[in-house]
Amino acid sequence: MISYFEWLDDYMDGSLSQEDRLAFEKAMVSDEKLKHAVDNYNLLKKISASLIEEETRENLRAISEEKHKPTPVRKLNRWWLVAAAAIFIGLSTYWLISLSNLGSDHDKIMADLYLKPPITAHRGASGDSSRLAKAIDLFDRNYLEEATTLLLPTAVNDSLQIISNRYLAHIYLRTNRLQEADSLFVLVESMSSFQQEAIYHRMVIALLLHDKEKAKRRFAQLDPASFSAKQLELVNKYLFENE
Repeated sequence: MISYFEWLDDYMDGSLSQEDRLAFEKAMVSDEKLKHAVDNYNLLKKISASLIEEETRENLRAISEEKHKPTPVRKLNRWWLVAAAAIFIGLSTYWLISLSNLGSDHDKIMADLYLKPPITAHRGASGDSSRLAKAIDLFDRNYLEEATTLLLPTAVNDSLQIISNRYLAHIYLRTNRLQEADSLFVLVESMSSFQQEAIYHRMVIALLLHDKEKAKRRFAQLDPASFSAKQLELVNKYLFENE
């Protein structure tokens, strides 16, 4: 059976016959790894060069130790390229799977643990109060970018600052701006009516950042009476399962 990886150099430099080139391209259609090797050919060449350099060092070391004249060495570039392709494909597969798992973990934590603040109305005669009310309405309808535009100016108004920061913190958390969200939740903690909500979501942020110990410390600050039994059960699953 033909190993089309052996043809990689010849395909890339155009030296394959028309028949072999067509066979190679047909193989690429059904072999994702071969296509991946073609798409990343330049990187594979660098990897193979490193492998050849390492082999050369090993040969020189062996020659020095054995003190004999080396026999001619057949050029191995083609085979090292095949080896480099195998290594690269293996690493790429692992990397893609790891990224996929990280993404799915993040989404699962948010789906299970994130608590959207209850719908509230904030009305007032001032321009800032009216702007805040509109921003909260946009937030509740998941127009996060538009809500952010309205919340940023009201966050500097002393009387509306905490409420504005509360919603900005939620937006930053939901858009994966985790450090900014955590900083704002720290400010929101100062208002007793939002304290448990802020600590809880700082715990969620710690989990998203893979800092389980910090998440446990946040959990210890929570008042269980502020959360449903189902929600606490989910939190316990993430914090203490498999321990």
